[in-house]
Amino acid sequence: MQDLRGNLVRQCSMMLGLIGATSVVNAQNPVRPNQPADSTRAIATVAAVQAMKLTTSSPRIDGKIDDAVWSNAHWVTQFTQREPVEGGSPSVRTEVAFAYDDAALYVAARM
Repeated sequence: MQDLRGNLVRQCSMMLGLIGATSVVNAQNPVRPNQPADSTRAIATVAAVQAMKLTTSSPRIDGKIDDAVWSNAHWVTQFTQREPVEGGSPSVRTEVAFAYDDAALYVAARM
């Protein structure tokens, strides 16, 4: 179970790291109006993500996504790949959902 939890944490950390890296690259290399983007600037489409406010119990942290919380969550699926083809369709379907309560932010991912 520790291996499963550690693997899930690593995968979520990688995804959040990629999101943060894209933000940093975009902030460091802004495109001004009427200025073409150069090849060193990451081209990213930003999708809105809805985090569900929990009003009942929080999900169990057990490496499984079978809690009722996740059946009602909004799952994000609009991802693109970075390699080998930047902006291409992902080779593996990825779904991510967010929920929060007064104590924590919960992230579930299916890959």
